[in-house]
Amino acid sequence: MFKSLQLPAIACALVALSSAAAQSDEYTKIDNHPCLRDYNGITKSMFDLADANPTLATVTDIGDTYLKLHPGSAITEMSDIPEDGFDIWGFNVTNSDSSHTSDEKAKVLIISGVHSREYATSELNMRFAEKLLDGFGDNSDINWILNHTEVHFIFTANPDGRYMAESDVELWWRKNANFENGSTCDHPEDNPGVDMNRNYPFAWGREDGASADPCMDDFFGSAPGSEPEVQAVIAYAKSIFPEHQFLDDPENSIDMERGENTTGVFIDIHSSGRMIYYPWGFVDQIAPDDDALQAFGRKLAKADDPSRDHVLWAPEQPDFMYPASGDATDYMYGALGVASFGFEIGQNFDEDCPVFEDEVVADNIPALMYAVKAASLPLFYSQGPDILSLSVHVDEEYEESSNEIHISVKASDSELVNIENYPTFHTGDQAVNGVTLFLDVHPENHNGAGHTWELAFVDTKDGIDTFGKVVRMPSDVSPGRHIIYAQAVDSDGYLGPVTSSWIDVPEITNPNQLLDGDGMINPCEVTIGRSTNSPLMVDCDKIGKQEEPRKEIKPLIEEIDNGTRSKALSLASLAATAIVGLVL
Repeated sequence: MFKSLQLPAIACALVALSSAAAQSDEYTKIDNHPCLRDYNGITKSMFDLADANPTLATVTDIGDTYLKLHPGSAITEMSDIPEDGFDIWGFNVTNSDSSHTSDEKAKVLIISGVHSREYATSELNMRFAEKLLDGFGDNSDINWILNHTEVHFIFTANPDGRYMAESDVELWWRKNANFENGSTCDHPEDNPGVDMNRNYPFAWGREDGASADPCMDDFFGSAPGSEPEVQAVIAYAKSIFPEHQFLDDPENSIDMERGENTTGVFIDIHSSGRMIYYPWGFVDQIAPDDDALQAFGRKLAKADDPSRDHVLWAPEQPDFMYPASGDATDYMYGALGVASFGFEIGQNFDEDCPVFEDEVVADNIPALMYAVKAASLPLFYSQGPDILSLSVHVDEEYEESSNEIHISVKASDSELVNIENYPTFHTGDQAVNGVTLFLDVHPENHNGAGHTWELAFVDTKDGIDTFGKVVRMPSDVSPGRHIIYAQAVDSDGYLGPVTSSWIDVPEITNPNQLLDGDGMINPCEVTIGRSTNSPLMVDCDKIGKQEEPRKEIKPLIEEIDNGTRSKALSLASLAATAIVGLVL
């Protein structure tokens, strides 16, 4: 359906295009905003990234703008916009060399540049794509994300409008360049065009959440989904997300739960106001999956700096500003069954660079990382506990004798879901029942084989629990780099998103000290005492040879009381099936 561009590989190292490159002279910028690339700079960056990362990034032509489909219809005295319009591009970041097929991967779609005067949105979106590409191979979380997930981007969803906004800042252009219904507007004071974020074919045409006046900023267009830019986003989304989640009669299904086995995440980045929003937006009424949507939204709003928590522009919240009908997030959730969220980033449409770098990027990149980590089961994982830190330390005596790895995890059910100036939320009321480690196998792919460990509870402080363990690395684990995955479960059986860490396993110089790969231990290594999380091992030289038969190691993963882990694991195991597209 879409044409992917096969770009030539270039023989060079991975190109790092973060904030330094964004401010270089290689890419054109918006006037007086050296940190924000303009339309041409964003587009060139996209193609350069695909050029430099042929196995990780793909550019796709997903549609045409209004002016490209209607050449010569631009009102040229308003700006120097090219009369033949633009292509609309999709950008897919994933590891094509992964063992997982596209059908098996979770899907994320992040769009920006819908309202053309909101300059910072495309730059933030590009920064996140660059972070994923720059981090592959170095960051363990990014590695597994790109092996298990396709992260799709539309950096500029409204190229005609964006070009106009950049060409004449005084216009404060918001909408697309469809002037067909704007003949009565007094140009340019009353901007014609259609508001793309009021044109989606869900709850379209409600005048309490949009306008029928083509001269108004929130004009909803001549018909639901009438605009080619909206059609391009919808068609691309339908090509990404699993068809079995689509609803036949969306507007008569607003009270139907989409369910905790829903897969996929959609995010629409706007500015400004430091807000997070989620369905419903067309009415001040909670959606049927509000527990999960609100928990997810709250965690997106929990910025790195607690003093700058975002607010929730969301149903039945004190900061619900006004209804917005025909918007993208309601459509993606209501019609396609995808967990959907909107960001209102920063403080201004034309964000100053110090604020953009120090606040917008710092606050929102972690939120986007949370979204992609939870993408396979967003309405389930959002209600579970979060791993706040994972520390992995190789014992100093490892190479000679100990083969011990010291692991510590901090986890909480409440820390990220409870945000300042809002009541505590009940999905964070549960205790963290345990943390499980998985060696080299992602928890969603774990089938009982391989090495796993349950961490021991150490202490709790201010709602944050610490778990730890000294793991004796089995002898079948080869020296070199491995990955450890950690996942927590709460007392209601909800698992949280996975967090990981690299571990560089040294070569053992005294193999007699190793655990056997078959799950047996030498009796010289029986535990004679244990502190909270550290075993005291018998010294074979002191006690002499022992003639006892070898002993089986106790299974390392034990059933949690009342079967909650069984419930959680059984639902989490649906992720791969749901992604493939079977009706569950």
